[in-house]
Amino acid sequence: MLHYYPSPCLNTPPKYQVLDPDYRNNISFLLPVETIVDLSPTYFIGLLKALVPSVLMNIYVVGLNQLFDVEIDKVNKPYLPLASGKFSMATGILIVSASLLLSLYMGITFQSPPLLAALLISFALGSVYSIELPFLRWKKHAFLAASCILIVRAMVVQLAFFVHIQKFVLGKSIFIPRSLMFATAFMCFFSAVIALFKDIPDVEGDRDYGIQSFSVSLGQERWPMVLLSYTELLLLLRSYQSSLSQIKSQLKMLARPMYSNPPAHGASVVANAAGNPTLFNEWKAEMEMMAGGIKVDRNYWMAFLQKIRMGRIGLLSQSRLACSLSQA
Repeated sequence: MLHYYPSPCLNTPPKYQVLDPDYRNNISFLLPVETIVDLSPTYFIGLLKALVPSVLMNIYVVGLNQLFDVEIDKVNKPYLPLASGKFSMATGILIVSASLLLSLYMGITFQSPPLLAALLISFALGSVYSIELPFLRWKKHAFLAASCILIVRAMVVQLAFFVHIQKFVLGKSIFIPRSLMFATAFMCFFSAVIALFKDIPDVEGDRDYGIQSFSVSLGQERWPMVLLSYTELLLLLRSYQSSLSQIKSQLKMLARPMYSNPPAHGASVVANAAGNPTLFNEWKAEMEMMAGGIKVDRNYWMAFLQKIRMGRIGLLSQSRLACSLSQA
């Protein structure tokens, strides 16, 4: 009831794959580690407490899918344990049931709410993905199937492992860093690609049994071109963001000396004006004009204040004060 993939070597037998990509590519359990002291025996025990029930839940999800997909797998993946007859249905049901019960038992026993929540969400989405009942069997619908993969792989696993290690293993307060946001965003793109790619080899069986995957809807020939365009778009956005970062960095390098103390731009203007006789004389004339204007304003206000002091202007209304100001 595990993933059962042929070996890339021609003469070697197929082998089981226990750990799904959402766990193998998960690095969120490392993000709460700030110093080497955090890598204590407590940390590794807490990590095992998250990994073991998660792997068991993964076995349940994958095994349940194979239980309901025996006929489809005989067409698409005849080497799988149930499709090939290596495991009986009774054995498959026993493995799936035991994995589910052990996983939930560990999740409850370890007293880690984020870990238990992740297990329950994985159980719920894994069940509605595969079970053949009204309103279930979401794998028949491309969008719902992709949503299940995206939610579990990109969001639930990342956040649950991070909070479990940070709060309930290392005993730190919960804080969501930018690194976790980046890891979650990356896994969203990664999981989207997985959701799109995974059904390309299975078009024949999916089409025969009514599974409307993206590959069935668009066709096995056209779908790789769609994926290629999607990948090119991601690379374009990534290069565009990289260029923006470089441009921003260069602008900061130019602006920083201009706004430093003393300002380099102002010092350059002064040096240019003082070193050029024509500009210096022009600057001197402008300064004299400004100084003359200041002297005129100062004499005006001194005369006005003198009138107030001598009592010629008393407490006046606003309109009369304005009139006196105009006549002064």
